[in-house]
Amino acid sequence: MYTTNFLTTLTTLILLASAPTNARVIPPLPPHIFRRNTPAQSPAPSLNDKCTFTLFHKQLLTTPSSRDRTNYIQLNALTDNTNALTIDIAAQRSPAERNSYVKASEQDVFVVGGLLDNASLSITGREGSDVLELESDGRKWSTVRAAKDVEGMVAWCNAGEWNEGGNGSRERSVECGFPCARIEEAEDEEEREELR
Repeated sequence: MYTTNFLTTLTTLILLASAPTNARVIPPLPPHIFRRNTPAQSPAPSLNDKCTFTLFHKQLLTTPSSRDRTNYIQLNALTDNTNALTIDIAAQRSPAERNSYVKASEQDVFVVGGLLDNASLSITGREGSDVLELESDGRKWSTVRAAKDVEGMVAWCNAGEWNEGGNGSRERSVECGFPCARIEEAEDEEEREELR
């Protein structure tokens, strides 16, 4: 009798403690940094004038009989080394989506807006391709190709090895950097804006 009551109580507590969830294609697991066995595309000696970030790239098979994979990405923070700032991108999403991956395709372009000088960072994936394409302030680069402009400013990504998961899914971390604008100090006191 006591055993039955105990098991009933325990089962009830477990069911009540687990919040109802919606079915997700991508589980909201925390990302992991994966091993890197590839040489860097652009070994930047200094990141002082760069924005940098770590992107988590996941691929899922679209159908079990197909080799086509759908790309999902997670970008939680962007570090502006030029101005000593960290932009918390995850905080801009709803609390339920903060640790979730988002689809990256030609139709679903991931965009981080609000960078200096009205610049933005866009990330595009292609169905069936491992390559992610990035663009910011007129510079275009990818996970396999760095970009260099006439001023010698370089944008790059260093992609880690794929960590193969079950059911055809796989995941990797990608470290990227691109030039950032510097915040100019206002010369007149009237031009300064104080936040209170």
